[in-house]
Amino acid sequence: MTRPRLIVGLLAAALFLLLLGPWRAFAQSRGWRTGRGAAVWFQRIACAALGVWSARLRRFETFAWALVYAYVPTLISVLREVHDETLSLGLVVLSSGSVLALLLWARARFREAA
Repeated sequence: MTRPRLIVGLLAAALFLLLLGPWRAFAQSRGWRTGRGAAVWFQRIACAALGVWSARLRRFETFAWALVYAYVPTLISVLREVHDETLSLGLVVLSSGSVLALLLWARARFREAA
């Protein structure tokens, strides 16, 4: 990974976080619960948009940040609703494996196009 690509990826992630702040503030001002409510959906939509943008520009670092930043709150919100330890462990293992497989696949695809 070259230094300019790393800097551009980090700047894109920082811009994403700065743009996410007003959406969260808006959701909180409306009285929406940010842990399980609309703010998490705003975050997922913003991560999807960032993921699509980074996939079009072939920026793997930004794509990985968007995927992980969307995966963690989604997993947390699912685990809050599950009350079985075995099912929780299975969900964590399967979803983490799926995310890692998607990241490895995306890395290989981004290298092919480069």
